[in-house]
Amino acid sequence: MTFAEQMEERGILKGMQKGIHQGKQEGIQQGKQEGILEGEAKGKKEGKIEGKIEGEIRLLEKQIKLKFPDAKAVPLATLSLDQLELIGQRILTCDRLEEVLEGI
Repeated sequence: MTFAEQMEERGILKGMQKGIHQGKQEGIQQGKQEGILEGEAKGKKEGKIEGKIEGEIRLLEKQIKLKFPDAKAVPLATLSLDQLELIGQRILTCDRLEEVLEGI
């Protein structure tokens, strides 16, 4: 192999190595960006759910105080969104707080 061919081969190898390195760096950067976007989306979704639960709790606390003024505090913060929604439906039709909370 001539000197020129050897130099050409070295140049090709260096170019390939540089290309691989650059590709890896771009892949890492793209992965980071995708991870950030996924994290933001998940955070927004969780925040919306938490906000909905907090709003539901505040509304139910007011409704319970209005309909059952002598009732003790109900630990609503420990309940799921489905349970809170069920209480919201029952509070409209039940005459006693015990009925509202039955099975919850």
